Amino acid sequence: MMNRSLSLLLLLGMTITVNAREKTTDDRVAQFGDAVQTRLAPLFVAAKVPYPPSKVTLIGLKEERELQLYAAGTNGQYRLIQSYPILAARTGLRNINVILSPVDFRDGKIAKPRGNTPQWLEGLYETIKTELSKYEKKNASEPVHAVDGNTRAR
Repeated sequence: MMNRSLSLLLLLGMTITVNAREKTTDDRVAQFGDAVQTRLAPLFVAAKVPYPPSKVTLIGLKEERELQLYAAGTNGQYRLIQSYPILAARTGLRNINVILSPVDFRDGKIAKPRGNTPQWLEGLYETIKTELSKYEKKNASEPVHAVDGNTRAR
């Protein structure tokens, strides 16, 4: 539940100030949980999905320029909760890449597949690892600076 709540917080693009110590998921849920629930709960009610949901899926559609938030209750049926526009006019869609990874392979971590996994999974993880290696990893203690100049926590 904590990770789902944090994911939903991140979708909202809330500004988070970096303090002397890094905030935990519990810290962020305590800080923003009520505001997030107030904002998102009506969307979940309209979609007939309980909040917080049992499962969440994000689908990024490059050509359509949108990020879709789907959620499922205990019945496992996914429903569209919200669609967020992807604003990429200045960069151009052909110049945008999205990498989704089970772990940050730049840390030397190894993804631990659950249950039976398809044969192609190892190759996919190698491709993701190669792509991630092209990007410098920020030091965890460094703040993230947004385009608007505000400092945001990771």
